[in-house]
Amino acid sequence: MLITYEPKEPLELKAFSSSILSLADEYDCFIRDNYKPSSLQYPDLKIKEIRKGSIVIDLITTATTACLLGGVDNINHAFEFVKNIKGLTEFFLHKSSRLPPNTSTATVGRLIDMVEPIAQNVGSHMNFHASGSGQNNINIYLGQQDANAIQRLGKQWISQEKLPKKSIYEEVLFYWYQTRDTYLNKRGDKGIIESISKKPINTYIPNPSIKEEMIKGDIFNHSYLVNVQVETIEENPNLYKVVELIEVFDKTN
Repeated sequence: MLITYEPKEPLELKAFSSSILSLADEYDCFIRDNYKPSSLQYPDLKIKEIRKGSIVIDLITTATTACLLGGVDNINHAFEFVKNIKGLTEFFLHKSSRLPPNTSTATVGRLIDMVEPIAQNVGSHMNFHASGSGQNNINIYLGQQDANAIQRLGKQWISQEKLPKKSIYEEVLFYWYQTRDTYLNKRGDKGIIESISKKPINTYIPNPSIKEEMIKGDIFNHSYLVNVQVETIEENPNLYKVVELIEVFDKTN
């Protein structure tokens, strides 16, 4: 795998180092998300050579030199990784309508850092290259305008992903993790719906009569069949809004 930086002006050291570190971090996350190790050790990227002229960095993955991923070691992980990077860049350059599977805000943030060295360097470009089996090769050529577009649209996408998204779940079992013993809704109410998440999630009950029913008696020995609106941020539950109480159960029965 080759990464080439073609700057017109000297590169800022911080931007360049962040680009390389983000590349390494993204490779690590890509391998962990897509492959299982055959040992406790995951492969990583190592610099094989830095060539003269433009900044040309020849990278090698330890997956090619050690059997770290069991039966999938014959896969060209560097090729698949660069293929994934290409999918990301094509989405933000409007050459594709879909992001690669499992794209997270962290992945897009690392992509933004990768292209930073050329984003503000007029007339510069960078290139990702990986060779696959046979005649298969991947080349990703990014100019300064491409890098700027990736950064601008990537930041917009991250902002949109961090906005709460709402879904309705009907007839799910809720129980209290902690609650303020009051009919008023104050911060501090948290509940668990194990079919959604085993973690306690902030809980809001807009109807005072429902809240009153759900804080009666020995509440920590009760469970509640409810309809709930779930707000998620980056696909993780962030808020339970209980909209209807259907039935109360005794946990001991």
